[in-house]
Amino acid sequence: MLPPQFGTYNVTQSVVVDTSGHDLLNFSLILGTHSTAADAYGTIKWSESDTSTDVTSMTDIVALTGGTSVVSGSTGWVIPPSTSAGLGTVVEFNIDLRKRKKYIALLITGGTLNGAINGRGIVCGVGHLLRSTESDDTAPQKSANTRYDNTAASACTTVVNV
Repeated sequence: MLPPQFGTYNVTQSVVVDTSGHDLLNFSLILGTHSTAADAYGTIKWSESDTSTDVTSMTDIVALTGGTSVVSGSTGWVIPPSTSAGLGTVVEFNIDLRKRKKYIALLITGGTLNGAINGRGIVCGVGHLLRSTESDDTAPQKSANTRYDNTAASACTTVVNV
């Protein structure tokens, strides 16, 4: 889980996941609204390593690296622009972990707004490791209450599936 926090210019926030024993990661990244509709996020990328949880030592996964435009060899998708009104944006990642290394990390770097103004947007995320070799929960431990009748979903803009 990536707790809610401000994304600021040239500051990277990250979360590292140990993928051992799991085949799939579903991660929903929630990008909040901003006072100016522009690029509040410079890069959003996933990196990986077999031995290190240090995000500076990991290798970027190009197909899972987002930027303000697609650049062959360095970015694979475009980050949706921040909005100044509404509910924000959800970016959902479905990552096949069978092709990935042991540790996978999400890194988010703040962008710039209108050139000189520092980019600043609220961001948070929730991930689920799926198709596990062994469940951590027993049936009674799982929530039996799955009511979704009072929720509304909108602004879900991008799905990245590798």
